[in-house]
This record gives sequence, C-alpha cells and structure tokens, in this order.
Amino acid sequence: MKNTKIRFALLLEMSVSAVLLAGCAFAPAIGPDYQRPPVELPPSPANPSAAASTNVSPWWSVYSDAALNRMIDEALKHNHDLAAAAARVAESQAQLGVAASDQTPSAYASASRERNRNSEASNHSGPGQPVQSTNNRVALNFSWELDFWGKYRRATEAARADLLAVESNRDALRLTLTAEVARGYLNLVSLDARIAATEHGIARGEEGLAMQKKRFDAGVISEFDYQQRVAELDAGRVQLPPLQSQRGNQERALKVLLGRSPRELLAGNLERAVSRALPATVAAPEGLSSERLLRRPDIVEAEQKLIATNARIGVARAAYFPSITLTGFFGGESSALGDLFSGPARIWNFAGNLTQPL
Repeated sequence: MKNTKIRFALLLEMSVSAVLLAGCAFAPAIGPDYQRPPVELPPSPANPSAAASTNVSPWWSVYSDAALNRMIDEALKHNHDLAAAAARVAESQAQLGVAASDQTPSAYASASRERNRNSEASNHSGPGQPVQSTNNRVALNFSWELDFWGKYRRATEAARADLLAVESNRDALRLTLTAEVARGYLNLVSLDARIAATEHGIARGEEGLAMQKKRFDAGVISEFDYQQRVAELDAGRVQLPPLQSQRGNQERALKVLLGRSPRELLAGNLERAVSRALPATVAAPEGLSSERLLRRPDIVEAEQKLIATNARIGVARAAYFPSITLTGFFGGESSALGDLFSGPARIWNFAGNLTQPL
C-alpha cells in the first residue's frame, strides 16, 4: 500500500511537470516582438532580368589578375584581424549554446563517501551508539527554472541576434580586407609603371645629354642650352627616389594585410602580373531594387544589434515576475557500498521553489 502511494505521488508530480512544461512552451514571451521600422521608398521599376541576375564569382575576378587572386586568397587565410573576427564568431556561437541551455533542465551526478568519529566524552554520545560511522551516497541531481514569462527565450533570441551581428561584422571585415588588398595591389602596379617610365625617361635623357655634350664641345649649341638639358635630367632623377620609397611602403602595407611575419616585411618583393590589361567596364543593371542594400554586412549587423536590444527588453521585464524552479534528486545512500543500490537505500527528492522579487 505504501509503495502504491509513492508511485501515485510520483505520477502526480510528473503530470504537473508535464503541464508546466506545456505551458512554458506555448505561453507568449514577455516583451515586444521586433518589427522592422517602416521606411517609405520610391517604387522600383520592374526588371525581372536585373532581379534574377546573380554573379557567384568574387568581385575581384573582374581584373583577371592571377597575382591579385593569390594575394587575396593569402589575406583571407592569414590576416590577423580576420582571424580575430572568426574567433569572435566562435565565441558568440558558444554563448548562444549557453543561453539556449537555460531553457532545458540541468542535471549532474554526485558521489560522496564520509567517515566520521564522534567524541566519547561529549553529551551527545550515549551507550549503544557507534563512535565511528560511514556513509556512502550516489545521486542524480536536476534543476530547472520554468520559462513561464519567456525570459530565457528572449535571452536566446538576443544571443542569436548577437551571433548574426558578429558574423556580419566578420563579413564586413572580409569585404574591407579584399578591397584594401586590391587597392594596394593596383597602387603597387601603378607605382611600378611610374618608376619604369621615370627610369626610361632618365635613360633617354642621359643618351640625349651625351649627344648634347658633343654638340656643345663642337660649338653647335650654347652652354645655356646644354645646362638646360642637364637641369631637365636632374629633375627626372629627383623624382625617382620618392617613387621607390612609396613603392617600398606600399609593399610593406600589403604584406601586413597578407598576415606575413615581421621578417618577411623587409625581405623579398611581392609577386606582380607579368602583363595585365585594364578590366572591362562593368555596369550595374538597371532596375535593381533598393532591397539589395539589406545585403550589406554593416546594415545587417546594425539591424541584428537592434533585434538583440529589443529582445533584452523582454528579459528585463520578465525579472519583475516570479520565477518557479523545480529541483530534485534520485539515488542511494548506505553505510555499506554493497547496499548502495538496494531498495532500502533508495533516496529521492522533488521540490518546487517560487521567488518573487520585491
């Protein structure tokens, strides 16, 4: 009869827990649901071909430069800022897992063994009572705070929005990195061309000056004309060192973007294309919808931060309402290890706790 009452009590408690679980699952979460702020925009002209056009190739492929492609691939693999952004994404993923785990019961196992000796000279000791005692205990403990008001659901929503914001920040950094590498590479190629043109001009000037020197020695031209050619050649030579310095600075800046070591910053030259042609003109198709702006990583990041802040309003409001926590354990306790899992040694507990902030 006693075992029947215990089973009935356990069945009743499990039924109550199931009802509470269903109530938590279907109850609306406290706090406002996110609504994107309305923006009045002019209607976009219908252009199905423009809306359907997609380009899966990376944007820098328009330059058709193998050296640039290799540089950007190296930067995406080894850039330190991009690696830090990827680590922040992994951190946000873990934080989302922690936030989502608060919606489910937590369980852990515990085991303990104690040996005690009581004083024989105290008032608590009496005849027939053992001086030494041993106690073994093994239990499976659980705890669960019911999400009646949606506090943990809103916290999970905020953590998910934070994750999307961090991912968008990584994408924005990736886009900025590729743009900076491409800009730096094109500047480097331009400096190469300017230095080559300057060196060619100096070589031609030296040849012309040698000829003018012969004409001056023969008395064909005046000293003024000769010195004017010398000044022109010197002016060309003066332009060369600043251009070479700019090229060195640009190479080192590119190496930093590529994530190379400090030793590599001062050693070796970056690879350039042997010959390259200007890219073909790329024009955006007409009739593109302004909704394409929503794909920009910085705009996505800003909206996800707004979603996270909106969700945390519900977390703050839920703190005004009572919290209900269910706790319990099930296991065995015995003075002898052999009797630890026997029926008489079984122990269990089921409790509910309600806390109301004042």
